[in-house]
Order: sequence, then structure tokens, then C-alpha cells
Amino acid sequence: MSDLSPSEFSYFHCTGEYHFARMRSALASPLHNFSLFLSKRDKVFWPSAPRLADYFGVSEKTVRRSIDELLETGFFVVEKQPLGKSVHYRPVTHREWADKNPGRCTMKAATPWSDEPKDPLAVRLYTLSGGEQFFPGFIKGARNTGLSDDVIAERFAAFFRQDPGGRNHRYMRFMKFLREVRSK
Repeated sequence: MSDLSPSEFSYFHCTGEYHFARMRSALASPLHNFSLFLSKRDKVFWPSAPRLADYFGVSEKTVRRSIDELLETGFFVVEKQPLGKSVHYRPVTHREWADKNPGRCTMKAATPWSDEPKDPLAVRLYTLSGGEQFFPGFIKGARNTGLSDDVIAERFAAFFRQDPGGRNHRYMRFMKFLREVRSK
């Protein structure tokens, strides 16, 4: 069986990809994603192994091993096995899988600010900066300029693209930039 035991903590939230990366079959993740796409309406996935092998450019043996691993780990469930026809599988989403497999997912590591409410502007700046944390005092100072959150985010994106410095004092440089742009 694949080792789907979790690392205790991760920088990211747990997803199916976390588990698929730990499977022996490199085809497990693309096959599972493809099955979710094809079964969107009636929740059943039933293409033949030869057609899947042709589609993914791999051997039938590779397809069958991947399906076996997805079955073994619970990401596929057999719905029906009609005699002489393709097996009907139901792909299991990560959310459903996690509910049935408590304790098998990694936990997103807590940060010093995890318990604070998520300010929409802080989240936008975090995303634009590639993961820098923006504390409440900074957000308050940016808003005290009288600019809207949209304008602050737009100006931060422009500032971040042209700022030659590293993280040290970036917040102060941005506040200076905001004030200079505002005064023009």
C-alpha cells in the first residue's frame, strides 16, 4: 500500500495532491483529476484501460497499477463491474476521502497571526508579495492614507515590481511610496 501517512505539519493545507505525491504511481494524480473531470455529471468513471493508456501515452499495465493504487487508498470506489465491460469507478474527492480517513492529512502549520481575523487587504497584499505577512498596524497605516483598498493593492503591485530592495524595511519604503504617489 502507498504511504499516505502525513507529515505532522505543512506550509500548505492538505489536498489530494499531497497524498498522490506519496503514491508509487506517477499516473495516480493525473488519472484521478481526469476521472473527476469526466465524471462531473453522473459521478461515474468507466473508460477502458487501453483507451486510458493511449490517452496518457503509457502502458495498460501502468494504468491498471494506478487504478489499483487509487482503489487501495480509497480515492476510487468500485460502483459496478459489468461482465465483459469496463469497471465503473466513483472517484472520491479529497474532502470526502479526508472525512473517511481522519488523521491521514497533513495540518497547515500555525503562524503567529493565524488566530487573527483575515483582513481582505492583508490577504491581497500577501498574495501580491508572494507570501509576506502584513500585520494589522501596517494595514491601518496604509488605510490612513485615505486610499481605497483597491488603490492600495494596485499601488503595492506596482511598487513590488519596481522595488529593488529586499524585505528589510520594505513596509517603510512602501508607505513612503504611497504617501508620495498620493501627494502628486
